[in-house]
Amino acid sequence: MLPQGTIWQELRRRALDTVQPGCAVGYSLPPTLEKWLQAGAFNVSTVTKRGFTLEAASVEIGSALLSEAFYSADYALEHSVSLRNQIACNRWSSPAWTAVTFYYWGYHLAVAMTRLLGRAVWFISPELTPQLKSLAGAGMPSHGSGPYVVECGTPLSATVREIKLMRSSQTRAHDAVWQVWFSELRKCAATTLARKPSSLEARLHVSLIGAANVLGDTWPSDLRNAVNYTIKSGYGAVRGEHTVAVHSAVRVDPPSTVAEMINRLEGNAASLVPKLSITDQLPIATRTLIDTTFAMEILLQELLDEITQRRGIDRRWTNTRVKFARVHAERFGVRSWPCREDDAVD
Repeated sequence: MLPQGTIWQELRRRALDTVQPGCAVGYSLPPTLEKWLQAGAFNVSTVTKRGFTLEAASVEIGSALLSEAFYSADYALEHSVSLRNQIACNRWSSPAWTAVTFYYWGYHLAVAMTRLLGRAVWFISPELTPQLKSLAGAGMPSHGSGPYVVECGTPLSATVREIKLMRSSQTRAHDAVWQVWFSELRKCAATTLARKPSSLEARLHVSLIGAANVLGDTWPSDLRNAVNYTIKSGYGAVRGEHTVAVHSAVRVDPPSTVAEMINRLEGNAASLVPKLSITDQLPIATRTLIDTTFAMEILLQELLDEITQRRGIDRRWTNTRVKFARVHAERFGVRSWPCREDDAVD
């Protein structure tokens, strides 16, 4: 369990505001943002060149965002299980591809977290642009496909709230997701961190935010690109060049405690060098990404458990994730991952 102080309380408040009482996620036909755009109950109140302001049913948009958070949690879990098995197998595997897999685990966690917080990136495909054109109406600016930001705004009544659907300033969806995640995390932590507390919770969030302050909000995506696409940066094992130190940085069985993970994250994030390219500090940035992902994984699961319990959400989907994780953890001495469950934190 991560330390749950005032920052956790704000994250939970935001998530419970997104997922209003009455929201539901059916196991057989989960709602999605695409279905909501095609057939949801909403009115268009404003149209600009950047997007739309809508008046929408709170339960419908909250249900769609929670459902998509569940989907992303599934994606993240598959990456998590794959990585644990891969690192524990005692056979050679590409450190570069391992780092990239850590990236995708973290990316899907960021997608899920931002949906829970009610401000999320949504890539609208070309197939959905007719719906955007119908929202705009005749004679209004044309809105094409690409990354948009959907944001839960002011409640207008007990059942209706304002929803903004605006074109992202980023042209790449992955960059947009990370930008929104770090922006929302700063908002949730700002009041607490302004008092400069030294609690374990504060140290965790100072480290998460500090890495983004040094490397930029899109740094995980930049790291993925540097490892995967830049010549001579990531895949150097054949020539004996080990630019990405991954396997030695991860404890699998037994895994680290939460406190150990936060200590590592704090040290690595503090070692990042401003104005130095991420390519020139790949090992330290990769280690920072690993523990950033671990922290986000635990945070997401705790928020999903809280919402599921407090909002009376059907547990069948959650139970399938729990069962999947347990089945694939049976070969390990310690079942919990990425950190041990018996860790006591302040």
